[in-house]
Amino acid sequence: MEIVALVQKKLKLPICVALIGLSIMASLGSLGTNLLWVDFNRQKQDESKVSFSSEDSGKYVNSVLIPLNEQTLYLGYARYSSGNVPGFFTFWNNTQLEPTFFENWGDYYYLNKDFENSLSYYILAAKKSTDPDIKLQMENKSAISCQLLRSQQNLPEFSSSFCNNYFQKNDLNLFVDGDGVAGNLDYWKYRFFEKRNSATYYVRFNQSLQKNVFELTGLGNQYHGGVYQRIALEPGACIHYSAHVKLEGNDNFSSRLLYIGGESDGQPIGSQLLTADINSNNFEFGNWVYIERYIRVPKADENLFEFYPVLISGEGTVLIDNVRLTEINKSQFCP
Repeated sequence: MEIVALVQKKLKLPICVALIGLSIMASLGSLGTNLLWVDFNRQKQDESKVSFSSEDSGKYVNSVLIPLNEQTLYLGYARYSSGNVPGFFTFWNNTQLEPTFFENWGDYYYLNKDFENSLSYYILAAKKSTDPDIKLQMENKSAISCQLLRSQQNLPEFSSSFCNNYFQKNDLNLFVDGDGVAGNLDYWKYRFFEKRNSATYYVRFNQSLQKNVFELTGLGNQYHGGVYQRIALEPGACIHYSAHVKLEGNDNFSSRLLYIGGESDGQPIGSQLLTADINSNNFEFGNWVYIERYIRVPKADENLFEFYPVLISGEGTVLIDNVRLTEINKSQFCP
């Protein structure tokens, strides 16, 4: 079973010892939960370099680990590891466990780059949520795993169906929260090429548009970076990449727009539509401009790409709205 294999692998124990250890952990309660929390917290810090407070620790132990008992662990995992995915979902969905239980296991698998398992647990967190805002958050976290699994064959039907339905409801946009509705950058990753304090990345409410927009500001003359999402795409696919952009800055402020990064055979690859600076004719100061491009997807390691709506350099601010990425029919126009 996965939980036994996980303990066996992480502690380098024979499988019989791992089974005994799990039984003891379930019986000892606080000792077992604290040991599991230490390991989980260590992994999250290794991945994100962020410290977790004792309050976070307490929430995790109380909402996730304490409800576990031997029977719950084994019944849930037995169904999953035997290939009975519908039984797995039905079993967990019928328990009294809170959505946080499933979210934290999803986080655990996500940090370990096991996106198929993270997707399963995030979906369950969404199904168990009665609060509409939390349900949307869990669906968005599920979709982040969907992005990374798009080129993977033979996904379980339940997972595949969720991913297809999510992006269908998202108007086929492969970005998660590409319009900033969430009011934060929780679904985006940050990239700082130099000092982290040389730039700020936010989602802010725009008075003139009466909606949220992305706001990236450079505070010095260097090449700062931007925010991005990682999405898997099959080589040869044709995609349409677009956004609305508004530049505000001075003479040395420029932006690389609709940038795509990735690696092929371990070597960096990248492409861009154009470099826009604040004095160019196409990007007059303070005007919203629609930009778009069609791309034939090249080969990349693991079929993964990093999509940056904008990469900023110099002192100034760029506002971004309606970031979209759609895969289009190959019979349509594509370079």
